[in-house]
Amino acid sequence: MGDRIQVSRSLCWRWFLDDVRTHWRRIHRLYVARAYGWGRR
Repeated sequence: MGDRIQVSRSLCWRWFLDDVRTHWRRIHRLYVARAYGWGRR
């Protein structure tokens, strides 16, 4: 029982990390684009 919970937790953690990575990449790209636009002005 405990092993199953541990495995599910690790899977959830891995999925969470992947989600954060994709979101961070999207936010970083948006932030860079905004900063680039501000610098150009």
